Amino acid sequence: MNITNQVVGLDLAEELKLEWYPQKGAWEWVPKIDPKDESVTWSLQRKGSPAFGRPCTAPTVAELGEELPAGIYNSQFDAKLAIYKNGDKTGYRWFVVYTDCITGENRFFEEDDILANAMCKMWLYLKKISKVVSN
Repeated sequence: MNITNQVVGLDLAEELKLEWYPQKGAWEWVPKIDPKDESVTWSLQRKGSPAFGRPCTAPTVAELGEELPAGIYNSQFDAKLAIYKNGDKTGYRWFVVYTDCITGENRFFEEDDILANAMCKMWLYLKKISKVVSN
């Protein structure tokens, strides 16, 4: 499996950095400047490799799993984390959901073609609404 299917994409990695997501982990997006025309391209590489500029951590599925809470509990509901995969050999869609334990209602819901991106979107959403994720 290609590592780009196991880590957060560049746009979301930059958003995580702006939201003070911990800049730790095994992979990072690194800017490279072409000396001919000064254009910038980004590449994914292992953390600790030689890099110029300001890299962005690219969290893996496992790393994001450690950051997302297993459940969200408050006076209005108790919700548990669930991850679903839907599709076939032609493509999959990942769903990251916090489902109310009593009513079965989906309280928070994010999706993407890449699991790490769906998990990242959930972390960003929970951060935005100030629900149990911290930096």
